Amino acid sequence: MIKILIVIPYHELQEAFEQVVNSYELDDISVSTTHIFGTDPQVIEPLQADIIIARGITSHAIAEQKPTVHVVPIAMSSAD
Repeated sequence: MIKILIVIPYHELQEAFEQVVNSYELDDISVSTTHIFGTDPQVIEPLQADIIIARGITSHAIAEQKPTVHVVPIAMSSAD
């Protein structure tokens, strides 16, 4: 099973992301969400996934600290 982790930038958005994820029937894919802000290695180290989707400095920190994990960066916009 492929494990995908979506890092939610704002805690207020986590429920909305979970609703969207749960609206799909995914047989061989496990999708979960978590809220992380920043680059704390103690927070990043325990993350377990084959693919991690994150943005900004968090995505860069995850890519550096977990080189065997595929990190999909999300571009930041002017709304941020």
